[in-house]
Amino acid sequence: MTREDHKQDSGLRALRAHLNTRPDLLLAIAMRHATNPLLHPVPDPLTKNPVQTPPSLRLSVPRGSPTYDALGIKLRTKAREVDVDIPLQSTAKNASEVKQAIDKMGEDALKYYKVPKDPQVNVFVPPKFAHTLVLLPLALLIYLAAAPSTSNTANAGRALVSKYLSDYMIPAALIFSFACHIIVEPLLLIIKIDKHRVPIIPALCYMFTVVLIGFGGLNALDRAVVQERIRLVRSQSADTKKSQ
Repeated sequence: MTREDHKQDSGLRALRAHLNTRPDLLLAIAMRHATNPLLHPVPDPLTKNPVQTPPSLRLSVPRGSPTYDALGIKLRTKAREVDVDIPLQSTAKNASEVKQAIDKMGEDALKYYKVPKDPQVNVFVPPKFAHTLVLLPLALLIYLAAAPSTSNTANAGRALVSKYLSDYMIPAALIFSFACHIIVEPLLLIIKIDKHRVPIIPALCYMFTVVLIGFGGLNALDRAVVQERIRLVRSQSADTKKSQ
């Protein structure tokens, strides 16, 4: 199967989208299996000290990757852009086998750099702007539910909802939103906070974010975990170079 054929595999496209949300996994795999200078900078000629991987380095999986026999990773800084191909340990027959092979490579690479499965998170990472947009429909829902009956605008909105959806849509949506933002998602967040041993101040910030925008707060903590793994990979890589 050619690379063009791989582009048509929906399973591989879904895997590429997933990998592009895991730059920590891509960095660990790339640093473990590739020798590009962007990943392993040459030591400073004056001090002889190893130079850490540049913090501006961005990693992504380009179109057409992964294939059934390799994982392509694009390395990008402000000045340079390089593609590296990392062979899989064995040729896969379908997207599921490709995912299994890459997951194993990632787990082995993270273990090599001594990155714990659940690293401690000590900082608050703000949610993505797109995730904050949920405030707009929430504000509209609260307005339609709470506005007085003398409000012509609110009455017009309620009439439209009743006509095209249901008389019970507004109270049902309120109950659903309350259950998600006040009960379900905070419980999921508490589990994540405990797992990653988040200190009280950033933990409260994440909780406040979850109550306001729901999933966006959970995603913010997930991105903080990814950032911490990246920091640990770079740190362990520098320590390994010093010991050599």
